[in-house]
Amino acid sequence: MQQSSEQLDFLDDMFTDSCINIKPAAAYAAEHPLWTREDNFYRELGTRLCSVDAVHGMLRQNRPWNFFDCFDVVPEKWNVTVIAADPAVDTACPIEPYPHIRAVIVPGAGHWIQYEFPEVIVEEALKRVAELDVD
Repeated sequence: MQQSSEQLDFLDDMFTDSCINIKPAAAYAAEHPLWTREDNFYRELGTRLCSVDAVHGMLRQNRPWNFFDCFDVVPEKWNVTVIAADPAVDTACPIEPYPHIRAVIVPGAGHWIQYEFPEVIVEEALKRVAELDVD
């Protein structure tokens, strides 16, 4: 949700390196045991197709990288759920306390929660619908 300039520089270097030094799908399989074989192949393909200029452009045009401001404009009567990665796995999305934001931290989840734990996404959506169900 928020990244410092130093963190963005680190990400820029990391993603630039991944575009230059392409890893095979097998390397992604070893790093991400919850991914499917197809996920690993698509990650390899994605890094082959991604340009370094695209990486630089995305990370440079979004400075400062701060999306917490979005929470400030959400009316407090709205119930918002944020499903976030396990801070022990991925520190990119720390959730700061907001009284009207319900944070759900998924143990063991990284940045791609929807791939790694799709059942949590569905479960949390159904839970919210049940809470809102009015007779």
